[in-house]
Amino acid sequence: MTRAPISRNHYSPRRFTRFIAVLTVLSLAVSAFGQAQDETTVAKFRGASRSMLNGRSYMVVSIEGPGGQIARVAIPNKSGDRIQYDPDSHLLDSVQDLKSGDLVEVTVAMPRNGRPAMLHSIRPYELKPGEDQPNGYVFAGSDEQQSGSSTQTVVELRKLGQKIKVSVARTKSAAGAYESDPKIVADLSQFKEGDSVFAEISGGTLVTIEPYTAPQLGKLIKIDETEVDGHKVKTAHIDQDGKTIDAMVPGKANGRAWSPDTMITRQLSRLKPGEQVQFRTKDDGGKSWIRSIEPAPKNATETPAQPATKTKKKAK
Repeated sequence: MTRAPISRNHYSPRRFTRFIAVLTVLSLAVSAFGQAQDETTVAKFRGASRSMLNGRSYMVVSIEGPGGQIARVAIPNKSGDRIQYDPDSHLLDSVQDLKSGDLVEVTVAMPRNGRPAMLHSIRPYELKPGEDQPNGYVFAGSDEQQSGSSTQTVVELRKLGQKIKVSVARTKSAAGAYESDPKIVADLSQFKEGDSVFAEISGGTLVTIEPYTAPQLGKLIKIDETEVDGHKVKTAHIDQDGKTIDAMVPGKANGRAWSPDTMITRQLSRLKPGEQVQFRTKDDGGKSWIRSIEPAPKNATETPAQPATKTKKKAK
């Protein structure tokens, strides 16, 4: 029996709670992470201007996090805690090279002893393909770790400056012992550090990892059902430059019943025949299975945010 690859959108806000919390903490000028801890994250640069913070004059950098939260971070003055306005020249030059909307990686010293959040470093952040997508990550490496009497494969991924460590799903071997899924372990061998990957993560466990592929564009013709091993599987028929792609909703067989992936089913239910769509599929068993499907962006040629260009604008 053909078992379709399960495709779930496991992107969870909980994985980036720390990122959001950092920006919230910065904007409120209150530390939730301890007195001396620095935080590194990725955000959008929104501008820089001379402002007063905690009774002192600083060059203040504004950055925007998820949901539009704005955090204000001060460039340290060369004079330290004295009142004199004299921003660090290296950081000031780095800021002058940026324009509003650029993605940046920032390291910030959290507020302490009456001082505002202080900028330690800021540099353009180069977005990897798919990194801004729910299941898109950057592969950072894998390692074998001892877990009781057996070993477990642990994978490190990155997303928008955040490190994520996940254990490979475990399966029972022929000998009856649990081990890291051999198929996933074999898939890991094709990746090197910095590769863009599509990964499914459930409860801190890696259940799928494969090379990331860019979404395709097409026109939804109709939605009906295709029989697969005696099961009726919902199928989207998509026209792409005169070629019809029959993309099915993944799921798994439970006896005589077919349990479709709820996330993909929900995505498909929001679409209408004749609509332009953006989608991803995976070929398995001679069939195409939907990874994601949604309305195509108004500007179908739009690309992810790019690193900052070197346009000098002097901050005052």
